[in-house]
Amino acid sequence: MARWPWTLALALALAGCDAKNEQPQACDPFDWSMRPVELRTILGVGRDASGTVYLADREDGEIDHVFVSADDELVRTGIEYGRDDDDDPTGLRYLFTLETDPVVTLQILVPPAGPTRMGLVLGSSDEFFAIGEEGEELETLDAAAVASMPVRHFAGEIELEYALRTEDERLLVVVRPQAQSDYADSRLFFGPPDAVDERIVESFVRELDGGTTTIEFELDGATATAYLPAEQHGLPWTLTIAGETTELTRRDTVPDGVAFHCLPG
Repeated sequence: MARWPWTLALALALAGCDAKNEQPQACDPFDWSMRPVELRTILGVGRDASGTVYLADREDGEIDHVFVSADDELVRTGIEYGRDDDDDPTGLRYLFTLETDPVVTLQILVPPAGPTRMGLVLGSSDEFFAIGEEGEELETLDAAAVASMPVRHFAGEIELEYALRTEDERLLVVVRPQAQSDYADSRLFFGPPDAVDERIVESFVRELDGGTTTIEFELDGATATAYLPAEQHGLPWTLTIAGETTELTRRDTVPDGVAFHCLPG
């Protein structure tokens, strides 16, 4: 059995980019509407009585995704909690609490023989439920039924996680979707104000001591480390590059006129 409360993740290696050698393109880091997202191995597709479609997919080494239909599109939604169980004799089970309005919990049952079953209950739950007896059982669909639906990234707001400045005026900016509590969806940008480029994040570790965070990211073929201790420790926030450590100054907002560049893909 595997359990993972997304909001308390201690360490998550963030997905890299296959196009490491391609040049970043000018972009708005707070607008993900055009950021591509593709379906991976589909765990289940179901439709509720109102016609809303729910789809979950996964890929080894990456976090699971759940999409909910809206305006004839499949829109990725945030996952508050995820869990799976491959030890149950009735089959492989997946559970996702979704950050929708209202919050719902989606369960998928893949039995050893027979069709996949899917169910939905209102509210947040970390326990499996009896599909068909609790909540609403969804009409399961074949993947071909949604093959023509466009797939879109988060529809909600992108929030500023960190805005930091080095002693030589370079900026380190981290953003992530407001509707997703998992840090594996964070994006990091670093550079002078006229070229704050997206960087490949190698690891994002947040401790349970009040929020001490360590972020490692790729910079010019090496690893840079941002160390952001929780306030109660009274320690400075720092960035270490090639063995040299500089102190970081916190900002509430991103300065006007900053030129951001996103990695392709």
